[in-house]
Amino acid sequence: MLRALLLKKLKSWPYLLLPLLGACVLMRTGTDSDPAAAKKTAPESLLAAVQFLGGGVGQQAQSVLEDLDRAETTANTGELYAIKKLRPLIEQLQEKDPNLKPRDYANAAKVMNLIARDHPEDFDLQLATTKGLDFIGNILHSNATKASSPEEEGSGAPNALSRALSLVGKFPNQSRAHAHLAEVLAVSGGDQVTAMRSFVRCLQLDPNNRDCRSGLKSLAAEYSRPRCREYKQSGFAVHRAGVKAAGSKSRKFTVDKLELFIDGSPLLTGVDIAEVVAAPSSPSQSVVTLKPNAAARFEAQTEDVAKTEGYLVILLNGKAVGAPRVLSPVSNGQLSLSVSGPKLDGVCKSFDTRKLPADVVGILR
Repeated sequence: MLRALLLKKLKSWPYLLLPLLGACVLMRTGTDSDPAAAKKTAPESLLAAVQFLGGGVGQQAQSVLEDLDRAETTANTGELYAIKKLRPLIEQLQEKDPNLKPRDYANAAKVMNLIARDHPEDFDLQLATTKGLDFIGNILHSNATKASSPEEEGSGAPNALSRALSLVGKFPNQSRAHAHLAEVLAVSGGDQVTAMRSFVRCLQLDPNNRDCRSGLKSLAAEYSRPRCREYKQSGFAVHRAGVKAAGSKSRKFTVDKLELFIDGSPLLTGVDIAEVVAAPSSPSQSVVTLKPNAAARFEAQTEDVAKTEGYLVILLNGKAVGAPRVLSPVSNGQLSLSVSGPKLDGVCKSFDTRKLPADVVGILR
């Protein structure tokens, strides 16, 4: 009887210890029927709201709203203002067709900046607002209405990389700050060595951080894989194409059930390629970056093709792998291909392999 009672008591103790261990997930120590025991402080409630609006997965909207309502009794003036501004945005996301307008996201960004300003020593809030501003910035920049970014809404917030660097500067001993910097660098295609060393620092501070270890392993594998230094001239080609044959020497290709004909010399060949990388959104796709001279030439060529909204046919070792329609000139010197990097390695003439930094190798052992 006594043993069973002790076991029952012990089961609740880990929940009491979580805040002492720095857990980022808030656990209830009382029963669900005891609202007072479950009540969050104003900063804790704002944290949940910022995470919710920043694309985080966790509490449902109704739970976030209830916590904000209860937190009003202990909130200071700035926190009350933030609760008032964030509540209607969260309520909109409760509707059958949840959707926030660009202006709503811009207003949320303003409030997030105020929350960060008013809680400079609260790492969880600083990290949440940093991630929230990154999330909102991506939405506003990609929106068809071309709405202002958080930076342009008078908030004064810098870009994602600057925010991540600032977070590390303020909290150099927080493993998650270094993890966030590494993730921003990795996603943006930034300095891979700095990204790997940010993951290394995360693991030095928290050796058991699985996200940092898996992130470092993925980056290290990508960094050290053989890369093509020079492509075969005949292995890669981009031709102007039409739906009708231009002459007896025209060659027919079928791409996605579309029959196209090419004639004459290619616009681009393998010698025009500067670099090939995996597309950020899909590892099964690649982005081909052209050398500067080839990029300038290709822009003029595609300007002419765009006048008739014509097509291009992209060939790898003589096989058609893409047929994009040209509606405007290609001015960024890049081509997107629906093939992975390893397939393009087949048209490579020579490779380079980069060695991992010693500190990265050491911590991965």
